[in-house]
Amino acid sequence: MTPLLPPDDIHRRLLFILHEGLVEIRNRVHEPERVHFLSDLLEVIPVWMVTWEPGHHDVIRGMLQNYERRFPPMFNYVRYFDGQDLPEAFRMPDRS
Repeated sequence: MTPLLPPDDIHRRLLFILHEGLVEIRNRVHEPERVHFLSDLLEVIPVWMVTWEPGHHDVIRGMLQNYERRFPPMFNYVRYFDGQDLPEAFRMPDRS
């Protein structure tokens, strides 16, 4: 059985969130509790991107919300996960 992959839009959003999360970890290295929490959150995303199940969407969104409630984020992860326009490099190519 071929593993499920997330829809293209979610896949790109998760890649962008991973990118921004790594930038935040680098910039917050002096805050070990925050870095640990964010690292644990980001760690599961690549595995779930190649073994996607419909429930992963809600679980990831909940994890992002928990992080944002616990720590004032540099970056609004939930907003981008929910549909905020992505930077050009992460957008779907225009096929028109």
